[in-house]
Amino acid sequence: SYIYLHENGKDDDGAAMTAYIESGYMDIDDGENFSFVSRIVPDVRFSSGDALDIILTPKEFPNSTAGTALTSTVSSTTGQSRVRLRGRQFSIRFESDESGVGWTLGDTRLDIRQDGRK
Repeated sequence: SYIYLHENGKDDDGAAMTAYIESGYMDIDDGENFSFVSRIVPDVRFSSGDALDIILTPKEFPNSTAGTALTSTVSSTTGQSRVRLRGRQFSIRFESDESGVGWTLGDTRLDIRQDGRK
């Protein structure tokens, strides 16, 4: 006996709702070499709220389990975030799970270079 208006607002009927967008796994040089990610330059516009997590998850091989994820929290005043992540592949996820947060994703940049295994 309820009518819901979808795609309106930022929450789940007053409760916080997890919103995210996640990439597939990426690599450099056809996956033959490891990548080292050292910096994130976020491009996020907040329409409300002011907190977003950027989560990088590494893998050594396509069929291996994911490694330990690295989380960087950004806000509207974050110019860059220094990180240290190494892996043959990695994925990136933008996520918010607080009440009243609305955001639009732009062209986030990562500093990535080829690196050795250790």
